[in-house]
Amino acid sequence: MVKTDTLSGQVRVVVKCDLAESISGLVSQGEVLEHSISKSMTDGSGANQATVWLAGSFNASCGGTTVSLAGADPFGAYGDDVPTGTVEGLKLRTLIIENMDDSNHVHIKRGAAGISGFITGSTDSIRLPAGGMFLIHYPSGAGHALNDTVDDELLVTGSSATELVPCKLTALIG
Repeated sequence: MVKTDTLSGQVRVVVKCDLAESISGLVSQGEVLEHSISKSMTDGSGANQATVWLAGSFNASCGGTTVSLAGADPFGAYGDDVPTGTVEGLKLRTLIIENMDDSNHVHIKRGAAGISGFITGSTDSIRLPAGGMFLIHYPSGAGHALNDTVDDELLVTGSSATELVPCKLTALIG
């Protein structure tokens, strides 16, 4: 008996807001803002395809926590998760990082072995405020294939010198 895995799903982002207008306490017709993006993902290594996901939580330290997307233990001592399959040689398709803390921010930048095509400058970073999130989707993959200790690392640095900043990460890779 041979076990096979087939990945399928969607990456969706929805912003929906209702604005009720009132004059002297009487509600009149309001306005609706809706922006919805949906990208279908199927199994494979081509455009809009993935074969592996990585999802879990980790803690960002003030000295920086390295997340090695192609590593066997992506979060190291700061978290716990293992990818659903082998990441080595595949490309990053979707990355979501959420700052779960209510008072501290984090900076996301290239690690020592940074991902090609993601945050290109060596000192450039994305500041993720307390409670904030970051999402990026590459239909054809970010840069080159991910290779452990070569080009697969993010460095997430917490703003607090005294406490770890909890974060959640989800990645689709194919």
